[in-house]
Amino acid sequence: MMIQGFGIVAARFRVGSKGVVTPGPGWGVLYVCSALTVGSSASADQWETIAGLSKRVQAFAVSDDGNQKRLYASGHFMRPTRRTGRHASIAQWTGSSWERIGLADGPQHGRPRDLRGLASFDFGEGERLIVGGDFSRINSVTSFHNLARWDQSTWRGVRNIREEVYCLAVGNVGGHEQLFAGGSFILARRTLSDRWSDLGPLDGRIYAMAEFERNGERLLCAGGAFVRIGGVEARSVAAWNGEEWSALPGLSGTVYSLATFDDGAGPALYAGGAIIILDQPERAHLAKWTGEAWVPVTGNGDPDGNVYSMKVFDDGDGPALFIGGDFRHVGDSSAKNLAKWDGSRLTEFERGVIGVVRALTEFDDGSGSALYVGGTIYSAGGQDAGPGVVRWKRP
Repeated sequence: MMIQGFGIVAARFRVGSKGVVTPGPGWGVLYVCSALTVGSSASADQWETIAGLSKRVQAFAVSDDGNQKRLYASGHFMRPTRRTGRHASIAQWTGSSWERIGLADGPQHGRPRDLRGLASFDFGEGERLIVGGDFSRINSVTSFHNLARWDQSTWRGVRNIREEVYCLAVGNVGGHEQLFAGGSFILARRTLSDRWSDLGPLDGRIYAMAEFERNGERLLCAGGAFVRIGGVEARSVAAWNGEEWSALPGLSGTVYSLATFDDGAGPALYAGGAIIILDQPERAHLAKWTGEAWVPVTGNGDPDGNVYSMKVFDDGDGPALFIGGDFRHVGDSSAKNLAKWDGSRLTEFERGVIGVVRALTEFDDGSGSALYVGGTIYSAGGQDAGPGVVRWKRP
């Protein structure tokens, strides 16, 4: 299989830089994103490439505007001219191609920055794509400060945030669906008329957020590099119940990704990054919260590099937690940047990918359910895929 640029890669086929993948009906798909240039092609096997983007893909989001669900990607890509190639962009997948909908300029003399935060949220006017990062303009509209929303035709503001947004999440916490924004702060908001609620002082940065249920109570969990949040000592991971923060003790270091997965023992919170687990002799990169303590994810060993993204996806053998990042091994076994945790073993998925994986999401563009994985991908399944987006489809 060869992947040429940002696109879909199918196993045992060679993808031209301008090829187009036409998925078969009913295929389940795993998408892998990274810095890439797109070209598409199709195969009866699992890997595919989706063309249309270049350079780095940083984040994915799926939004339902009431008419259809849409897949969005953000990062540094789409280079129609030398000038625009330097700026961060947002694109939507039409089912056959990527369409750029936004070109962002940074606040510091137009310096391009990553658009790290993507989410879908309803402020009372229907679901909208929300994008966060470090920018002051999108498509020459200059009324933004690091946050904007897309209404399918125009970019609009969302009460400015003065500092760079690293992540966005949606959670029903305290009985209300809210949008959360994280960075060197953590804020929450319910409607367009509301002001942002500051959820307390933070002495570091938040890189990931995920909703989690503990003892029947819905929580918003935040992960990153910090020691105190909201006046509470809570290293690296903390939980917000709508009124106050609480610690999930036993972890330190930097958390880049959070996810909830039921490995057969009930839903559990997983943290990925460059972390240290209490009473463990070595640095870890993947940990599980048991409800009382953090423990290593056992079963073939720990990834030997950072975990940046996680997503639950059913590849035909039942739901599993897919893990992307910058690693080469799991324990003593090869596992190139993409691995699968089935509740008992952590193993390389379909020969892995070459390049850093930074984003994972599931989406169905009409050809079957798909998991997109983003980062800087140069090969997938052992075949060239220079740099771009790939997806994996159930056989």
